[in-house]
Order: sequence, then C-alpha cells, then structure tokens
Amino acid sequence: MQQEKYHQQITSTILMVLPTDFDYNEQTAVDNEFMSKYSEEQISYQICQKAIQEFEEAVKKLRQNDINVLVFDKRNILELKNTIMPDAVFPNNWISTEPTGQSLEGTGAIIIDRIYRRAYAARSQRADEELFKNWCQTFNYEAVMFDAKSFQGNPIYHTNIIMSLGEKYAVVCKECINYGQVEEVLRKMGEGRELIFISINQMEQGLCGNILQVKSYINENRYLVMSKLANENFTIEQRKILEKNGKIVAIDIPTIEKIGGGSARCMLAEIFLDQKI
Repeated sequence: MQQEKYHQQITSTILMVLPTDFDYNEQTAVDNEFMSKYSEEQISYQICQKAIQEFEEAVKKLRQNDINVLVFDKRNILELKNTIMPDAVFPNNWISTEPTGQSLEGTGAIIIDRIYRRAYAARSQRADEELFKNWCQTFNYEAVMFDAKSFQGNPIYHTNIIMSLGEKYAVVCKECINYGQVEEVLRKMGEGRELIFISINQMEQGLCGNILQVKSYINENRYLVMSKLANENFTIEQRKILEKNGKIVAIDIPTIEKIGGGSARCMLAEIFLDQKI
C-alpha cells in the first residue's frame, strides 16, 4: 500500500529531564535485561551525582550543536518535590508530541514513522497489542507489530532498543526479529530509507539501536545523537552511512546506561509542538 507522506520525521527541540533521583529501579528491572545493579561498595548518592554530571555534559554538548534542549527539573514543581523518580531521565519512554498538539504516553515501545504514517512495536510487557492498534487507529498510522527476542530468548522491553528511524536511514537489528515477520518489517522500514543492519551484540552490548536524528534550530544541519558506547560499537562502514545523514554527536553516559538500562534516545523526548510565546 502506498503511504501518504505527512509530517516531518525529525525536530530541533527536545525535552530532557534532570535525573535528580537517579537510581537502580527494581520494578523496571523485571523485564529490562540492559540494567545492571551497582555493587555494595557504591553509594546511591554517588551514583545519582554521576548521572547528573553525565546529563549536564550531554545537555551542554547538544546545545553547542544548536539543538534546542528544554530541561525539566522536578525540584521546581512543588507537587513533585517529594516524589521519587529513579527513571525520570528517560522521558522518551513516557511521552511523545505531535504537531497537532496531541501527546502520547509510552513511546519507548513505539517507533513512529511520521513520513509514511507507520508505527512499529515489538510485543512485550510494555506493548499491549490492543492498545497499540487503538493508538494507530486514533492517530491514523498503519500498525506494524512483530515479535523480537534478546540473545537470552526474552522479549525485548522497548522497540527503540531494536531500531531507529531517521529521514533517510533506518537502523535495525534484524537478527532479533521473528523469522516469519522480519521480511515484511524490513520491506516497510526500507521504503525511502537506507537500511543499516546491526547485530544482536551491537544492539545489546553497544546499544546501537538507541539513537536519534535531530536538526539544528537555526539552520538545516542534521545530527545523529547517540552514546559514546554506541558510536564506538558501530563499524566504520556503518558510521559512514550514518554520517551521510548528519554529524554524529556522541554523549558519554556510562552510568545512565549501565544502571538505568537505557541510552541516548531514551533520554530525548522530541517536541513537535509549535512554540507559544
């Protein structure tokens, strides 16, 4: 089916949340294999301070590349001051915005193709099939749901660990997608985009699927935001393809990745809303 081109795929404005309560979250660790608990010798306060330092350096680097970063600090909100939020640094996992002014919760489980009006989701405890299809119907997206397993054979907790969609590229770990479904998924993802295949090791150990393309707010420059770990785990040939789509901006976030179980893309909530003065 030929899809109607609709919205822009990338934005120049992103929302990031200061990790004031950053810590290992026992609740989310149930189905997130990417998390690692810190040793008994390490102190929770020290871990949090490391995460805050990594966050602030990341914001600084993004802003140096003319990316508009909005930082949310819950300490400025009276109702939230005493609410503990160990995973708040990952806003992409709980909100998305549309140019229409609408918003969506839970986009870590959904990869949105705004150009061809498709939405991709891997089945997991965090991606209910009925709710996903209802969302697609409401927002007028074609639903593309599939099964994906980790090296250990468990459902992968979020789709944005498996794949990333830019304007003209798509990074995807085809090895983890169900054999009977992968051909159709790749056919749809490859429409109008150059496919970059990453291995399960690159996905799990390098977090190479958790990247995001953004643009400058003052010119037409494009950027690919990823962690230093992901950048180091892409091959030279893969990086050459990515660099055709923009400058790589690699942020160093080892504490956030290891303890939190998410990488650069999870930290970036795209803002497509029109600015109100």
